Amino acid sequence: MSETYQKARSRLLSELKAKGWKVSADLKIPHATREDGFRVWFKSQAVYYSKGTDFSDARSMFLETRGVSTDKFIAAADWWSKDHPELLQST
Repeated sequence: MSETYQKARSRLLSELKAKGWKVSADLKIPHATREDGFRVWFKSQAVYYSKGTDFSDARSMFLETRGVSTDKFIAAADWWSKDHPELLQST
């Protein structure tokens, strides 16, 4: 059986905590915060990121978490934590 979103969220939060992220798992919107303040929020079946503490500023990471290793999740978080002006350029 494949991993459910809830199991993936629990696994990722636990493993992020083991890797030094500050984890707040028992909140309405669980989240993990990196040392530099970058935060990932785990809503039902979606992950959001922000560079602050207010969920209203969070944006979707467009990332499937089920079956994704923690290292790949962190690599995706690292990518989303950087500015990407090329994504805003019109073609």
